[in-house]
Amino acid sequence: MSAVEVITIVVALWGAGLSTALAIRDYFKDRPRLKVYSFVGELPVPSGKPPRFIILQVTNVGHRPITICDAGLELSNGSYKDYNPITGPYSLPKKLEGGDLLNIPIVYERVKAFHLAIKNEATWFTNVYVMDAERRVYRTSLPHDDDVFSESSNIQA
Repeated sequence: MSAVEVITIVVALWGAGLSTALAIRDYFKDRPRLKVYSFVGELPVPSGKPPRFIILQVTNVGHRPITICDAGLELSNGSYKDYNPITGPYSLPKKLEGGDLLNIPIVYERVKAFHLAIKNEATWFTNVYVMDAERRVYRTSLPHDDDVFSESSNIQA
């Protein structure tokens, strides 16, 4: 093999390796990424005692815009309980640009009522989730609050 052929092979391998590395970097840099956090809270209302909510705080930590289409609770049997939030400023779908934050309130009393309805079934809530327009699911643990599902310490129905 001549020196020119060896240099050609080395340059070709270097170029193939570099382009593969850049493609992998771009894939991980440009993929949709959401950070999801949940807590129990209240939202201001014009009069009276504010109702309690399980609030999902969703932040787009990636660069690509993401549309949030669904939010709710995940059950131990793998199914989802959709809690399409209140209409108005909290209704879904919502588009999040890079760096945007969205608070999605889920009415606590509706969750509590469903919890009581499934009490005799062998299922329980495992996570809180949001789903994007491409049907990717982002999960976080249930909020820890003394009053949430107080009949059971492990949130099992």
